[in-house]
Amino acid sequence: MASGLAAIFIAAGSVMDKLAFPEKWQTLVFLRAECAFTLLLLYALLGTKWGERNHLSIGHFIEGSLILSILAMIVHTGGGGSPYYAGLILVMVGASLLLRWSLWHGVFNVVFCCGCFSLVAAFLPSGSGLVEGGRDVVISTFFLYVTGFFSAAGTYFLYELRLNEFRLREELTSERKLLEKSHLRLQELDQAKTNYFANVSHELRTPLTLILGPIEQLASYKPVKENAQLNGLVQSMEENGLRLLRLINELLDIIRIDCGEDKVRDEFVRIDKIVTSLYRSLLPTAEQMGIKLTMSVDSAPKGTYRMDRMKIEKVLYNLATNALKFTPRGGMVTLTARAFGKDKLELIVADTGEGITEAEQEHIFRRFWQADTSSKRRHRGAGIGLSLVKGIVEVLKGTISVKSKINKGTIFKVTLPLGPKAVLDFEVSEEPELDPIEKLNRKAQFNTAPVEKSRARDKEEDLTEFSKNRGDKPVILLAEDEPDVQNLIVAHLTDYKLLIAGDGEQALLLANQYLPDLVLLDWMMPERDGLEVCQLLRKSPALERVPVIMLTARIDERSKIQALEAGANDFLTKPFVPTELKLRIRHLLNTGRFEREVVKKSKELGDALEHLKESESMLVQAEKLSSLGQMSAGIIHEINNPLNYAKTSLYSLRSFSKLLPNDSREDFVEISSDVEEGLDRVVQIVKDLRSFAVKDKAQFSHVTLAEVVAASSRLLGNRLSPINFKSSVPQHIQVKGNSNQLCQVFVNFIQNSLDALKDVERENEKGHIRIEYVENKSWHSLHFKDNGCGISQENQAKIFDPFYSSKEVGEGMGLGLSICYRILQQHGVRVELNSVVGKGTHFILHFPVMREDRDSGGSEKKVYKGVESKKEQSSAQPRAVREQSLMKPEAPVKAMNSAKERLHNSPRHSAKEQHPLKNRL
Repeated sequence: MASGLAAIFIAAGSVMDKLAFPEKWQTLVFLRAECAFTLLLLYALLGTKWGERNHLSIGHFIEGSLILSILAMIVHTGGGGSPYYAGLILVMVGASLLLRWSLWHGVFNVVFCCGCFSLVAAFLPSGSGLVEGGRDVVISTFFLYVTGFFSAAGTYFLYELRLNEFRLREELTSERKLLEKSHLRLQELDQAKTNYFANVSHELRTPLTLILGPIEQLASYKPVKENAQLNGLVQSMEENGLRLLRLINELLDIIRIDCGEDKVRDEFVRIDKIVTSLYRSLLPTAEQMGIKLTMSVDSAPKGTYRMDRMKIEKVLYNLATNALKFTPRGGMVTLTARAFGKDKLELIVADTGEGITEAEQEHIFRRFWQADTSSKRRHRGAGIGLSLVKGIVEVLKGTISVKSKINKGTIFKVTLPLGPKAVLDFEVSEEPELDPIEKLNRKAQFNTAPVEKSRARDKEEDLTEFSKNRGDKPVILLAEDEPDVQNLIVAHLTDYKLLIAGDGEQALLLANQYLPDLVLLDWMMPERDGLEVCQLLRKSPALERVPVIMLTARIDERSKIQALEAGANDFLTKPFVPTELKLRIRHLLNTGRFEREVVKKSKELGDALEHLKESESMLVQAEKLSSLGQMSAGIIHEINNPLNYAKTSLYSLRSFSKLLPNDSREDFVEISSDVEEGLDRVVQIVKDLRSFAVKDKAQFSHVTLAEVVAASSRLLGNRLSPINFKSSVPQHIQVKGNSNQLCQVFVNFIQNSLDALKDVERENEKGHIRIEYVENKSWHSLHFKDNGCGISQENQAKIFDPFYSSKEVGEGMGLGLSICYRILQQHGVRVELNSVVGKGTHFILHFPVMREDRDSGGSEKKVYKGVESKKEQSSAQPRAVREQSLMKPEAPVKAMNSAKERLHNSPRHSAKEQHPLKNRL
């Protein structure tokens, strides 16, 4: 191609010469003719075998003849400044595109071309002188060299591109050959598989036939018929044997269709009788499933036709049983046969079932395909039926189509060509005469096992009786959706109480309700599969230790590992031997019983250890209290005597009040009353200390909390002035207790808050103590809050221990809070403590609501007014007087009580009102 094109265009250039250089046209034409003749010779040489072998060398001759001819023209048309240098550019570009050279050939092309031009540009031919027009020479040289560079680069990239294409072509050719070999190998393997399935199926049919024959004879024996249990077992054996035979026959039919060996066997049939016979065989099953089965054959072709009865029956039966399987209770399935056109038959199976999505409709005729392949699907099957139907329809040269909507139903339409119509003088039988093997196959084809409800649903009314009469037998929960397997296991586990569930969801409900001793789980169940149920059982605290046995038909190691990872204790594959199942159950029950006993003993030991710790703490507390009692007994008597002297002296001091001026007398009386109340409080504290030490019972009465809080704040006097003290306790709230003891507790809490406030340095914030009240149905809650230094987490557990104190030596004995805690326990008060170091402390005292308050109800709750509270308090005073008379004379006591009553009734007396004279005293 390069030599031919070059010869044409080199000759065509003579026209350009005539116009550009007419004076030298003859010379230029001669040069062009010589070059064209040379190129044509090379063109002819390339057509020979020798030329094909040496095409690279000939290519350089093509390039050389062109370059030399153009250089000769350049010499005759002005030398280095000649416009014919453009012909060299065309040569380099054309060579890189058409000659398919490698990089080194392209570089040689460029170097040869540019080198020759450089020589011509430097010297004129025949030594006629230097080059004229130096500017044109520079321009021509520049463009020539730049074109040479790009030409060499283009040669390289074009060569690499061609090389990669060649490699890809070779790889594609090689892969195609490998695919052809693999395809042939797959065809051989597929044929071998088909032959294997055919051989296995044939071999299975022989022993299965020998099994079903004796079973059929056994079912006819009188002893079997009279024994209900034995008759049920024989029927179950026959039904499952026929089910297996039908599956084997379907596999054989598919293999014959694949191999093209499934021939049409025509016989005389009537379409309406085929549909009617199928309708009668399926009607009992539909009734048991609660589905309405209808038939329409009025429009069916009339008369007798030569068609394949068995294939038509298989198509109708598979479509009908599939419709029954996916139709819920209360639905309807319709079988229709009608004439379609002149010579066609249309069979329609319609249902009102679940429906099929548009995406699934594309796959329903694929072999072994199922819409739900999970282990918890509700409908069983191998995915053969519809694939077999399509194959049979194609063998009969018909068509099949499907229309479906979710939750509306599905319609299958099968269109078959009618065979030749026959006119017979005899009636065609609905049941054709067949040999024994064909009869058995036909029986397997139309075998419809009765639809059995799950035992769990049949015996829901017995679950209440089961829980009442559980007895000493171990309880086993069986979760299995196959009724035949349920019956088999139940028949062999008569020594146990059984709970039976038909799906995973029901198994979880029964397990949580009855807490069985062992669980038998089938792997594949509706709603929830066995793995999910096992995992949920292990997450329940009440069932996490219950033994679980997983039942499944899977035998691979991965399935066993999954079951054990889910928490199963054992794994049993189907088919299993009942004796092995009973032994595994017995061993797991024994293991579970031993484990429960170990857990129980461990818990008892833990409780005993906690009891020992509590006993040790109580012994330490008792030792501390014993020491306190011994100390208190020695000092109580010594404290009472000076207290009596002080109270007697105070009584005498009051006689001098008459000598005071009238304006100071009232303050003197008030101050002396406060002193008397303080002495009474000390006396009462000593009494409480003695009662706490010797465990005497205090006298309880109705106590108004607001009055006790007010009395506690008055006793602390001026110490509350520098802080922000606030109390918000309603006046009507009363509890049952001892007012003196409660006052001692409140004073102690407020005193501790004051000490905590001293330990905190504040700039702008002022220390505060709050006493607040909160009420609910069962408790009167009193809250003591401060913003002091707080109590550390370590000290919070020890603050109520006797003789424990966080203060410096000499600042306290550590008895205050211990005595308060003992007092609150006697009052039935529950104490809560919340404290954060640096932020404050919060004590909560929960006083029980008095019985009359609880019994009266919300709106009728008893309200205590101030006067009534004082009456009740005064009514309780004689008891206190009698107790105090054991320690002091009668007269000081009467004077103290009289002053105390005047102090309570005085409106001027308040924690916030402090007289200057009182402050000075």
